[in-house]
Amino acid sequence: MAFRRSVRAGRRVPSRFAVGAGWVLLACLVYGSTATAKPPTPAERDRLAAHALQRAGDCRSTRYVSVCVERGALTEEQAARFVALADEGAVAIRVHLGAELDLPGGNDRRVAFFVGSDVGPPHVTINREPWIFMHPETIRADHAPYLHEMVHAMAQWSWRRSEWIAEGYANHVAAAVVGGTRGYHRSFVLPDGLHDLQHHRRSPQGRAMLPLVGADGRRSTYAPAPAALFRRLMADRSQYAPPFYALAWSFVDYLVDAVGVQGLRAIATADDQQAAAHAVSGRTLDQLKQAWLASLDAVPDATP
Repeated sequence: MAFRRSVRAGRRVPSRFAVGAGWVLLACLVYGSTATAKPPTPAERDRLAAHALQRAGDCRSTRYVSVCVERGALTEEQAARFVALADEGAVAIRVHLGAELDLPGGNDRRVAFFVGSDVGPPHVTINREPWIFMHPETIRADHAPYLHEMVHAMAQWSWRRSEWIAEGYANHVAAAVVGGTRGYHRSFVLPDGLHDLQHHRRSPQGRAMLPLVGADGRRSTYAPAPAALFRRLMADRSQYAPPFYALAWSFVDYLVDAVGVQGLRAIATADDQQAAAHAVSGRTLDQLKQAWLASLDAVPDATP
């Protein structure tokens, strides 16, 4: 999830450009001169950041999580509180996922958080590691999407082949478990959860993003039409990310009710999501999507 401005008035966090420029400089120092070095890939950036914070950060572990924080980025109290929240959240997510737990390298592994000023927006790594990267400002402002990102790390099946199921399911699970913890589930993209779902759905941006919800594939495998929509989403996340995340979350909520989590997993991991949906429900994914939209039409003034 991208972020530009803290909820604290006047405090800014780095833009994608600033973060990218920092990584180009780091890559030059590690791999060679600016004349010959190529910028690191996202996977390489994550490995560089993880190894740097493991070496020089303030690291601590519990049974289910490890957290390495850039020194001085958080107070002792802030760091200890976040470790406790993350560990409690990991336990709750494990219980909720049950048989759908899917950690790379084995389900006994800890989820590793790397908190630093140069790690970019909150994200789970594309590497086959249970690694999550957070900017410290999100933690200081109590706006870290830590539960959302832990679902990505702990249910890898949900995002390896599907962009919209990835984001929808992460919010679905985070919202389900947060009530049993001392933590929170909010982000800079959807600070009020699904409260504004109907507004997002009816907005021009929501109408533009609706075809992405239910589209086969991920950003690297999209057909030309959804690929163009995804580029629009990434180019102007402040306008297009809120409706995309809200609509994906709502549709996943509907699908879990309609076909169960195992049915959702069958759809998420299938080469042909339309056929997989039909196999588990007797309806194609397009038909399920129309039924979901009709259910929203039935309660136009509701705030889920």
